[in-house]
Amino acid sequence: MGWENKMFVYVYYKFIPSTLLQLKNDVAALQSAITNEFVGVQTQLFKRPTHDQEGRETWMEVYNLEQLNVQDPQPFIDRLTELAKQHSLPQPRANEIFLTIDTAPK
Repeated sequence: MGWENKMFVYVYYKFIPSTLLQLKNDVAALQSAITNEFVGVQTQLFKRPTHDQEGRETWMEVYNLEQLNVQDPQPFIDRLTELAKQHSLPQPRANEIFLTIDTAPK
């Protein structure tokens, strides 16, 4: 079974908020770089509305790979991981892959 072009990559991480503007700029630079290399990828950035018990924020980057027609997301994830390190984004970063489910009546 193929991926049917409905693949999303979710990346989340936690950090102590100290330089939010710089981090936002770093994520924007990363997302710009990845969309230049993987044309057609759509990106979003989310954060949880509250901090965790240790005062950390949780942010999540979302990458919609539908337009890429990929069979294996690993090259994308490998490059994303490399760019995250280059842009000094918080580590560790958890990568998760989800596929859409067609719920339309048949």
